[in-house]
Amino acid sequence: MSSPPSGSRPPRKRVSRRNVLKRVSAGGLSLAALGALPGARAASEGDSLTIVHGTQFHGRFGQPNAPDMSRYATVVDELRDEYTNSALIATGDDIAKAPLATVLLGKHIVDAMNYLDPLAGVIGNHEFDYGDVLLRRRMADSSFPWVSANLLAGRERALPKGSRWITRSVGDLTVGVFGLSLLDFSHYVYYPQGYRTVQIARAAQLAVDELDAAGADYVICASHLRLAGSKAVAGTVDGIDLMVGDHAEHVLDEPLEIDGTVINTVGAQFERIGRVTLDENGLDDAEVIEITPATDRDPGMKRIVRKWRRRYDIDNPVGEDVPLPFPP
Repeated sequence: MSSPPSGSRPPRKRVSRRNVLKRVSAGGLSLAALGALPGARAASEGDSLTIVHGTQFHGRFGQPNAPDMSRYATVVDELRDEYTNSALIATGDDIAKAPLATVLLGKHIVDAMNYLDPLAGVIGNHEFDYGDVLLRRRMADSSFPWVSANLLAGRERALPKGSRWITRSVGDLTVGVFGLSLLDFSHYVYYPQGYRTVQIARAAQLAVDELDAAGADYVICASHLRLAGSKAVAGTVDGIDLMVGDHAEHVLDEPLEIDGTVINTVGAQFERIGRVTLDENGLDDAEVIEITPATDRDPGMKRIVRKWRRRYDIDNPVGEDVPLPFPP
């Protein structure tokens, strides 16, 4: 992605550093003892990690004279350029919901997301709006992994073309990412027959244990739970450094901290991007960046948006921002 001109950064809302207690085991081990355990993570002093996380796209590109995908791309790229050891996490419900997505069947969003180059994206409930076969195609077309630790296609088997968790190098760090998907089968009827779920806390703890064993310096959860669900996981599961995202699209002015786990969510569409920096003590710094019509548009993303709108002769960006009556 191209670098935007200087001076394009919109106003920020910053959160100063707060002291965070390091995690200790439920058995009351000292920090020294915990650090000596096999597989325990210990990022070197000064090895901070910055996670950029955004909002649910719902199959939209946004309106040209408002916060949109091209302005979103500019801010994402600025943040990754500014912070070492930084990565973007996608928080689900990206492929589907808007009329534009119904025509394009999510191909346009995967093209845009490949350009954004997230470290991983969680599988949200609206990823299934056009059926599991089409979702597999969209996931196969993705240059990044889709993750869900608790929504399975069989006994302990990840969804086709997806993963339960992954590790990736981010600068000098090894970062583990897992996803948690919404599980309300009684309300949301688009999950395929035969799919099953794992109790959320059990799935999350298993993911943390596996990522610890793989040598992850930080463990990040891309959450498509409701905020109350993320809070419950943070208070139950030991070892998650950060949870980002929220099915119900809450907007937090600053991150929450629960038992050593940082939680952040900044809503839906293109108006805000969150940035959370972690270090060996937990939360170091965070901010919410507001995207405005004055934010510079990324040229590469502008071309992607133009290509898909022209290909399907969709010239009215207002119409594609009217949501279809799918369940929430």
